[in-house]
Amino acid sequence: MRKIELLETGRTVPIVSGSACVHSLFHLDTPSVTVVVRTQNDPGTGPQFNYLPPHMAVDPVFSDALLMRRRQLLDLLARVESPEYPDLVRAMIRELDFERGFYILQSNREDLRMLGLWPSMLREFEKTHKRLANGVAATLEEEARREMIKGMRGMIHDSGRRFFLALLMNVDSRSDLLQLVKKRFPEKKPIETVLQWMSELMEWGDTGITILDASFPESLDVAPDAQPDMLISALRHLMIGSKKAPSKSSGLTLDEMIEIQSALTASSLRVLVA
Repeated sequence: MRKIELLETGRTVPIVSGSACVHSLFHLDTPSVTVVVRTQNDPGTGPQFNYLPPHMAVDPVFSDALLMRRRQLLDLLARVESPEYPDLVRAMIRELDFERGFYILQSNREDLRMLGLWPSMLREFEKTHKRLANGVAATLEEEARREMIKGMRGMIHDSGRRFFLALLMNVDSRSDLLQLVKKRFPEKKPIETVLQWMSELMEWGDTGITILDASFPESLDVAPDAQPDMLISALRHLMIGSKKAPSKSSGLTLDEMIEIQSALTASSLRVLVA
C-alpha cells in the first residue's frame, strides 16, 4: 500500500485506466453511495484484477466450468463429512496447475482448518509449485483475517466501532490508522479513542478476556478481573511506540509486556503494536 485516505462527502478522485493505478474503495458508513463515470472499453488495459493482499492478483472474469464443478463436489463432500474428501483435495492440489490449485486451496481453507489438514495441504501445494507458491500462504492468511473482521463488523451497529474494524481490515501501519482516526474524530485524542473502542470490544470467557481474535496470554497468571486494565495499559504503551520499558505506574513488568505484545502481534490487532 502506498497511500490511504478518508474520502469525505463530495470528494472526486480520478481512477486511471491500466496498471498505473491500483485502487480499492471500502464503504465505511451505511448507507453510502459512490458514483463512477467510466470508460466501458479501453483496449490493452485489461483485465481489471481483484487484489488479495499482500501478494495475489486474481482475474475475476476467469471462468472454468470444470473447476466450478470440482469446487462444488468438494463442498458437498465436506458437508457430508465424506472420508474421501481429504484425499481428493490432495490429489487436485498435486495435479492441477497453479491457478486452479490456488482456487481449490482458497475455497477449502476453512474446512481443511477444521479437519487439522490445512498445514499439510499448504505444504503439498508449495511442494508442487515451489517458488511460485511463496506468496500464497500469507495471502490466504490475510484473507481469513479480513473475513473474520468483516463478519464481526456485520454484527456491530455502533458507527465508531464499525469504523475501527474497517481500519483494522484495510490499514497496515499504526501511524496511518491513528491519522485516519484523528481525521474522523478531530475533537478526540486518537490513541484514547482506539483504547475506548478496544474496551468496548472486550469479551469475557472461561479463561480470560479476548478482543476479536486476541486472547490475554494464558502464560501470565493474572486474575480475570485484573486482565482488562493490564491489557489496556500494555496497549497504550505499545501504541505510543515507546522503546522504553513500562513505567511502574503502568503496573506492568517488562516480561508481562513482552508476553502481551507477542499475543497481540499474532492477532488481527497486530497493526496497533508492531
